[in-house]
Amino acid sequence: TKYGVNVQLLTLTLGPSELWALSTTPEDANLRNRLYEQIGPIETRRLLSNLFPNGTVTKMIEKRLTNIREEAGLISEDARLSVLDTLIEEILDAYAKNPDVRGLSGTSRD
Repeated sequence: TKYGVNVQLLTLTLGPSELWALSTTPEDANLRNRLYEQIGPIETRRLLSNLFPNGTVTKMIEKRLTNIREEAGLISEDARLSVLDTLIEEILDAYAKNPDVRGLSGTSRD
């Protein structure tokens, strides 16, 4: 400006859909890609944004794996994959009942 230099700080926050599109954790990417095959990319990101607006399911998967570890003493690779398979089934079942589902029964959105 004619009065001197003017500096502004801009913070850009990503929304849930963008967070899901850009998430690279193995659990999130695996879940997202497997749902892409079932219901398509746009609908998958919309659905995951509704269910998990923080852009990740890692905390939920960790809680489920902790429960398995407490019951069985250890976590096999099959059990780890089974947790993801079960979560995908739950998501698809909830989606089939209501495409605008906002939560899974019996789970928190942590």
